[in-house]
Amino acid sequence: MPRKKKGVLPSGSVRVQIYEYTDNSGKRHYQSFTAPTRAEAQALAEDWKRSRKTLKERLTVSDAVARYIDLKAAVLSPSTVRNYRGYARQYFGGPFGARDLRSIQNIDMQQWISMLSAQGLSPKTVRNACGLLTATLSLFLPDFRPRITLPARKRVELYCPSLDDIMELYQSSDDPYLRCAILLGSVGAMRRGEICALEYSDIQDDAVTISKALVLDERREWQLKAPKTYSSYRTIKLPPYVLSAIDALPLPHEGRLIPINPDALRNRFVRALEKTRLPRFRFHDLRHFGASMLAGYGDRYVEAYGGWEPGSDIMKRNYQTLIDSEAARVKDEIANMFEQRLGTYATRNATRQLENSEK
Repeated sequence: MPRKKKGVLPSGSVRVQIYEYTDNSGKRHYQSFTAPTRAEAQALAEDWKRSRKTLKERLTVSDAVARYIDLKAAVLSPSTVRNYRGYARQYFGGPFGARDLRSIQNIDMQQWISMLSAQGLSPKTVRNACGLLTATLSLFLPDFRPRITLPARKRVELYCPSLDDIMELYQSSDDPYLRCAILLGSVGAMRRGEICALEYSDIQDDAVTISKALVLDERREWQLKAPKTYSSYRTIKLPPYVLSAIDALPLPHEGRLIPINPDALRNRFVRALEKTRLPRFRFHDLRHFGASMLAGYGDRYVEAYGGWEPGSDIMKRNYQTLIDSEAARVKDEIANMFEQRLGTYATRNATRQLENSEK
C-alpha cells in the first residue's frame, strides 16, 4: 500500500501548518494553509508570516482587506476576487476603513454592520462584506474572535419554470445556440458559465463531462477556469432530444458548443423571453427546474447531478422548497393514480357483491 504523503488531504489538496504560539497549558497552536498544490500552500504560509511582521507597523482596515485579497487571489475563483475587490472599494472606505486594524473590537464591527444595513443593503450583501472582514481579521489577527449579530437572511421566493414554460420558450426561438442552451440549463441543471465552456470533445456517446467554466476575471475578461467547486466536476447523461439539439448546431462541430460568453447568452435569453407571454424568470431558474425534476431521488443524487457540494447549505436553502413542492406534487399524482385504479376496482367489487347478494 503506497505511503500517504504528509499534508495531502483526501480531496487531493495540500495542507501546510505553521507554528504560531504555545498557550499557558503548554499546548502548541498552529495556523493551517490549504491549497491545490504544496507550493501554493507554502506560499500562503509565507505570506502569513510576512503579514505577522507587518502588524508591527500600522495597518488600516482598508489596507488589510486589500492585502488579504492579493494574498488569496491565486487560490480564489476569479469571480470571487472580482466581487471582493468591489466590496473593498464600496464598503471599506471612510472612517472605518481608515482605522488601525489592531484597534478594531466587536462593537466597531457591529456598528459597521448596522451602518451598512441602514444604507439599504440586502442581508446577503452585508453578510458577504462581513465575511470578507472576518477572513481578513482571521489572517492578520488570529486571536480576534468576532462576536457580532448579522442581519437575518431573507427568504427569496424562487420561480421554477414549468415544463410548458420551457417548451414554449424553446419553440418560440429560432436561435439554435439558445435552444440548445435552454435544454442544457433545464435538463442538465447546468450553469451559464459551464454551458458556454462546453466543447464537442466533452461529449462522448450520450454523456457530457463538465470540467470547466467560462468566468469573468477581475479585469473583466472571460477566462476558462476550473468549475466553481470540486463537486462541479461531473458527468451527465443526455437524453436523445438534447443530443439532437446539439447535432442541429451550425457546422463545423469543433471547439465550443455555444461560442458566446455567459452575458451574451443571458441577453439572448431575455430577448427571447420578452417575445412571449411567459412570466419573467432568469436563465439560472432553468436550473431550478432541473433540481425540482429530481424530486424523490434523494439529496445526494440531486447534489451530484447539479454539481452542489455534499450537504450544501446553498442547495438546501435555495432549492429544497422547490424539490419538496415537486415531490409533494408527484406524491399527489401517485395517490390519485392509486385512488383511480383501486377506487375503480373497489367500486366494481362492491357492485359484484351487491349483485350476488340480490340473487
